[in-house]
Amino acid sequence: MGKKTPPPPPWFSVLRYQREALGLTGLTIPFLVGMTFESLQPEQLEEQALYTELTSLLFSFRDATPASHCVVIAECDTLYQPVVALYPTSARREDCEGVAASTEAETRLYVQRGYFQRRDWSIDSAIEWLWDRFGRPLIRGEFSFQKTEEPMRGEYVGFNAQDREFLKRAREWRPTSNSSVTW
Repeated sequence: MGKKTPPPPPWFSVLRYQREALGLTGLTIPFLVGMTFESLQPEQLEEQALYTELTSLLFSFRDATPASHCVVIAECDTLYQPVVALYPTSARREDCEGVAASTEAETRLYVQRGYFQRRDWSIDSAIEWLWDRFGRPLIRGEFSFQKTEEPMRGEYVGFNAQDREFLKRAREWRPTSNSSVTW
């Protein structure tokens, strides 16, 4: 009997829903971290648990992305924030570096060069930079980026009813054979 493929990580399904069902590119790091803590109040959040989730998320991007895709963390040209997006494995961005995989496998995680603490392009360096950038909003339970009236501005706030509905639909959604994706 053949080896069964494990189910994709929850973040993969949510990003795939964002891309294939809604036609949008990606989601912010705080949004993806916040998925795990959605039911908690800000006063219930613990810094170490949030840091651990951020770390686990990055390692999962690198090690658990299905072979059909790669994950890119780069600035969104609409939000002007780092977002996580799925792309076919053949896609490459000139401003990103591949984060070395834990095995001899080809990397599945690419990060914009400015999002590393050091120029060693390591996963630890990316985690440090992302924690420095997003630690405060995460600790406050501000997982959702909301644009403001000012151009190129916005703020992180707690999940609202629309965010929760998005997550509910994303978790229930199943891709179809005729899912159309615009890369």
